[in-house]
Formats: sequence, C-alpha cells, structure tokens
Amino acid sequence: SGNIKITFPDSNTGLKNKISFVTESPHQDETAYIAADRTAVSSAPTVLVFATGTASGASEKMRIDTSGKLGLGTTAPKGKFTILGTAAELPSSGTTANSLIQLKSNLTTELNIGLNTVTGDYGAYIQASDNNLAVPYNLHLQPNGGNVGIGTLSPMTDAALTLGASSEVGLGFSRTGSGKFDAGILVTSGHIVFKGGVDSTSLASLNELMRIDSSGNVGINETSPSAKLHVSAAYNETGLKVLGGGAGYNSPLIVGAASGTEYMRVDDDGRLLVGTTSSSSAATIVCQGSSSS
Repeated sequence: SGNIKITFPDSNTGLKNKISFVTESPHQDETAYIAADRTAVSSAPTVLVFATGTASGASEKMRIDTSGKLGLGTTAPKGKFTILGTAAELPSSGTTANSLIQLKSNLTTELNIGLNTVTGDYGAYIQASDNNLAVPYNLHLQPNGGNVGIGTLSPMTDAALTLGASSEVGLGFSRTGSGKFDAGILVTSGHIVFKGGVDSTSLASLNELMRIDSSGNVGINETSPSAKLHVSAAYNETGLKVLGGGAGYNSPLIVGAASGTEYMRVDDDGRLLVGTTSSSSAATIVCQGSSSS
C-alpha cells in the first residue's frame, strides 16, 4: 500500500530500529540516525530518537517519548517541551548569546531566554536586542491589553500590574554599579513603607524613610505615626520646614478644621495670625481682638 514498515526482530527491550546516515564507502561511518527505541517488553512502548554527530560517531540530541513529550538535550523530558543546556550569563555585547532559546527575525532583532549561573544568582533572563547584544530593545507584555500578575494568579481587574505574595509585597529600584542609591516600596500589614539606602541586596536592609499606615497616617522617620502627619527628627535635625512663595503670595501655612474653619495662619509677611485671616498690624503675633509682639 506504499507504507514502509521496519519490524523489531523480537520482543526484547532495548532494541532500536534505525534509519542511519553514513559516510561514503568504504568508511561507512554513522554520522546521524533516527531510531525507534523500544523501552520495555509489555505493550511495546517506543520512543523516537534523533541523533547527530561526526564521523567519529552520532549521539542523541532530541527525542519524543511515549507520552508525546519532546526533549532537547535530555533523555527524560518532564514538560511537553524540555530543553537541557548549559547555564550561562548573557553577554552585554557581541553576537554569541549563550541562551537556551533564541528567536531571530529578518530585521536582525532577536529574543534570548536563558538560565543564569551563580553570577546571576541562579536566576533566568529574557532579553530583546539587536543581533549585537550591546543594542537592547523593548520587551512588551500584553501589548493588546490584559493585566499582568507577578506572584499571583488573580491580578486585580482594574490594575495593569498586580504584585502578589503570601506576606509582604515589595518593589525594588536599583542601579547597577557600586555606590548607587537603591530604593524600594514595601507593603506589609496594610502599611505602605518607602525605603532607601546604598548598594543593598534586599528591601529588609534598606532604611525606612516614610510610611503610610493602614489608617492613613503618614510617618516621616516614624514607624508608628499617631497623627495624619507625624514627623520625628533626631537631635539637631529640622523636623518640618514650610516655605511660601514670597511676599504677595498665599500664606505658606494654614491650620484649620476639616469643615473649612480656619484657626490660624502664617502670612506671607511671616506673622502668626490667630482667629483672623488678615491684619494691618505690624505685630509678629496677631490674635483676633488683641495683638502682641
């Protein structure tokens, strides 16, 4: 019927039916082959093996196992497509990427995906670039819309990016090189904490600069703010400085109730006005009905 059948000689395991590719006579060196490898007797499970090499011998490079999993560089694929390769850092220049997966376009652009060594803390990378790795390009996530979740399978429906964790959630900002100032935002127990420091490897080691607690109080150099704005200053430090726009501008400081009732203000001439919003008095402190200097 036009089919080609290659029959195993018996029912033993470990048998291979191969299509071999060999060099010319009289050498007949096997440089590549495709083999059906019978891995057991019962039910005759068979994997398909692809091997390449040189005149000194061919070795397996890829296989499709009995469950349809494809392994590249491995004889035991765990996912539908498993790649086993050497971990390597992505060079910052040149045309040799050392990545495990590389996508290239006709525009000399490429995308490299790989796994790091100890130098990269055993992490992974995704890098878009020109074929010269010294020219990086943008990496677009969800360019047609859709939310992104990191650490969560349920990103917020109205947030482009949701960070999730079982306890604290942090976002770090770091510049490469030594002597650089690092910063971070940490969300913990309903508090939003702003942190900063130099050359830090973790948010925990950065110094707390400000926090907004779960009740909306803001603390500057204060981890337990007890007012809407709570500023704590060390000895010989200025705790709070309020500057206006100069003479003829609005008062730089006004204190009053949420209803709009004003209690006192410092006007643009530097006078403290209590119970009044303006005064022609030359006194430094003016109270409604009296004045003092």
